[in-house]
Amino acid sequence: MPDFKVISLTDAAADRVREITSANANAAGVRIGIKKGGCAGMEYTVDLVTDPDSKDDHINHDGVDVWVAPEAALFLLGTQMDYEVSTLRSGFVFNNPNVESACGCGESVELKPADLKALAEAPRRAIAVPMQDDDIRDMFAGLGPVTIKRMFGGRGIYHGGLIIALEVDGEILLKADQVSAPEFSAAGSRQWHYEGKKAGRPVAMPYWTIPDEAVDDPDQFVKWATKAYEASLRSKK
Repeated sequence: MPDFKVISLTDAAADRVREITSANANAAGVRIGIKKGGCAGMEYTVDLVTDPDSKDDHINHDGVDVWVAPEAALFLLGTQMDYEVSTLRSGFVFNNPNVESACGCGESVELKPADLKALAEAPRRAIAVPMQDDDIRDMFAGLGPVTIKRMFGGRGIYHGGLIIALEVDGEILLKADQVSAPEFSAAGSRQWHYEGKKAGRPVAMPYWTIPDEAVDDPDQFVKWATKAYEASLRSKK
């Protein structure tokens, strides 16, 4: 499983940082911070780095270097840095779990610092950051090629044109049905519950956590990933 870092980068964000730094001969990477501003109170900053500060948190993604200002670390903990291009704008996007509110234009946010006590007491999986697409592909390599699409506030993972898993907050959830759900349950997996706004209560979804026996065992993981694919095949009938 990937190591925990203050923030993570998507491949799109890394590619954009690489373009920016390659156009500036003295640039070593970029530095992420926050400052007061905007109608919501705070704004993200992205600045070129020519002389890295040893006090900053350092993240390297596929050869791209990003630093996080120490005063911003608690406000950015668990954030995924992305880069999006739309008909209206293009730029870096910060998928930040510490956002309490944002202005309508999306240029500023209200942030709360991460609760270190809660993080220290939480199970390891609860503080995981979103996985990189390449990490997900590597996990499922034993099953075969997968494609990845955004959905459910996370990503959908497809094999053979069928959805077999979700990635939500750094955790892989495998698809199950009436046939395979009892097997997941017996293996100690937990069913995922989506906090449905309309229902006002958690909604049970047909996705389950990876059994402990498969977390660090590629062969076992393939076995359970195959069950997820079989469940998708059955639902197609």
